[in-house]
Amino acid sequence: EPLGDVFTIERGPAHTQDSPLSITAIGDDRFAVAYSVSTAGGAGSGGSIHVKRVITGVVDNTSLVVEQDADREATRPRLAAHPSGRLAVAWRASDGTRFWTRYAMVDTSSLSLVKPPRSIDAASADRPAIAAAGDYFAMSWEAPGADETEIYLQVFGFADGRVVSPVTQV
Repeated sequence: EPLGDVFTIERGPAHTQDSPLSITAIGDDRFAVAYSVSTAGGAGSGGSIHVKRVITGVVDNTSLVVEQDADREATRPRLAAHPSGRLAVAWRASDGTRFWTRYAMVDTSSLSLVKPPRSIDAASADRPAIAAAGDYFAMSWEAPGADETEIYLQVFGFADGRVVSPVTQV
């Protein structure tokens, strides 16, 4: 049974939300929602990734802009949560001709960046997925090739976002 009415996470006439949202639990009655905001103009025209907290059905109207870039679009955010309230956020970045996966670490108690955004060390990384396991999070992504798409995975530490494993083809 719902705890309350449906409510708006984000609204605004000057942008579009053109990719799926991501939501994850960050405590007994708390959630984090990630979404992308694009400027009008098409692929590679600029965009940003935002995170908001929701506590028992009430939206904290403070939005953390995880990344904002006027020359790159940022879409398809994904979240993984650690019991401490720390989040790993992954998303797809594109300049209109190529794409890659970026990630950042967020502290949900202060709604602040723990580590600035970084890029996966791969020539082409699309459609990120992310999952948490204990003190680690794993990211996987697609790398489209000429004849087939390859899937890769890498593991990171929640404490500092450090790389724990090499990039592995799945």
